[in-house]
Amino acid sequence: MDESKDLEYLDTDWKLATVYTAFLYPKSQQDAIRLIYKSSKRIGDKTLDIRNPANWIIDTREKLMERGYLIRTDNKLKNSIIKADIEPIVQSLIAAGMDGGRDHEVQEGVRLVLDSDWFRNFFSDEFLNNPITYRNGTVYEPYHDIVKENPSWSHLMIDDLKNRLFQLLSEIGYYSNNMRWVLLEEIDPDTNTFYYNKNDPLLEGLLTLQRFDSVIEKYRDLIPSPFIKDYSFCIEKKHLHHSYDFFPERLIKRLLNDYGGLLMPMTVSIFLSRCPYKSEIRRLDFGYIYKEFSYYRRADKRDPPI
Repeated sequence: MDESKDLEYLDTDWKLATVYTAFLYPKSQQDAIRLIYKSSKRIGDKTLDIRNPANWIIDTREKLMERGYLIRTDNKLKNSIIKADIEPIVQSLIAAGMDGGRDHEVQEGVRLVLDSDWFRNFFSDEFLNNPITYRNGTVYEPYHDIVKENPSWSHLMIDDLKNRLFQLLSEIGYYSNNMRWVLLEEIDPDTNTFYYNKNDPLLEGLLTLQRFDSVIEKYRDLIPSPFIKDYSFCIEKKHLHHSYDFFPERLIKRLLNDYGGLLMPMTVSIFLSRCPYKSEIRRLDFGYIYKEFSYYRRADKRDPPI
């Protein structure tokens, strides 16, 4: 269709935003219904299925498919796997007017990162039902108050999707960029300028492989294992100031342990870090992590593998 695709349209109706989000992690229509509606009534050891046919979910899914927001990944007549197109997110990022938004290589890098299994997993059942929290236990804002609880069932209901996505993307970019900066200085402090420019070999590799998941698979073994261990230790230090209770520790650990943050091209992470969003919680100051990490820096320096 000719209509432009962006997040503004999804934010006109929570039903549109909810169904789109449900399919960010690919699944069948029935699995999407099960994700959006969950019964909490039990008979013995069994949980009752929701009997509501959820016609609004089916109608909304059809509307989003007609407009190109959802895409079939196969030709099955039944139980077809559907995924959300990430182009509305990319177009909204470009429309935000951030530096780097006119660079076609950066745009393509962002598309490939967002269309990866790695990124889509942030919207799997695991994350939507068991969301990231801040260190003090408060639910991380992009996931806050998305499940409405009732006596017999719970219901996924998402509003303000653009702001939620922009905060998640901005902080993924911010934390990834800082992680990679520390990693590069750990390997060779003389290479930082090179890794900040357009010739970042990871961006070149991403554009060549056309899959961020393939970049992670190809380069993950080149990350020094002591780095991940020592960096994790610095995050887990017990004497962090109380003001750091509000940082998404699980998010940072996933960027680290799944290698996504360490292997994201800096041009992409810098671009994402500039996403505008509204939040009352300030980011973790990575100056603290950097200072702590310096005490554990490895003695054997070598040229950067990537």
